[in-house]
Formats: sequence, C-alpha cells, structure tokens
Amino acid sequence: MQGVGGGDAGLTLARTKKPALILLDIFLPDRSGWRVLQSLKHDPKTQDIPVVVLSVNEDRGHALSLGAAEHMVKPVDRDTLAAT
Repeated sequence: MQGVGGGDAGLTLARTKKPALILLDIFLPDRSGWRVLQSLKHDPKTQDIPVVVLSVNEDRGHALSLGAAEHMVKPVDRDTLAAT
C-alpha cells in the first residue's frame, strides 16, 4: 500500500501504477477529493479502478453518484475496512 499527500500526486500515481483499489479522502491539501474522484472516473486509464471514499465527510450519496464503489465515514474499524 502506498499513500500520497495530495490529489495531484494521487492522480499521477493512479495513472502510472493502476492500483487494484484507491482509498480517497475528500479533504486534501491541494484539491477537493470530489474533483479527484471525478477525474479518476472520467479518465480511461483509471475509470475502472474501484474507489472507496474514506473521510469524515458524510455525503455518501454524492460519493456514489460520482462513481465511488463505497463510502465510509472515519473513524473506520480495520476489520470493517478490510471486509469492504
């Protein structure tokens, strides 16, 4: 598992590494996680990567409407996250 500090770096890493899953927070230092999610789902290189929004933001409907596979509100139990 590799973490990155912001949306721009995450998008670049997703495009080059094509991970099996992305855990995405909505509150990022350089751009909105909503914009990152939109970018991931509109890019042919990343659109099929499942994205789990893991954030204190509780707007599950918005996350799912933008293409997230799941939405979880922090704090999340490790076993619950693994089961997802």
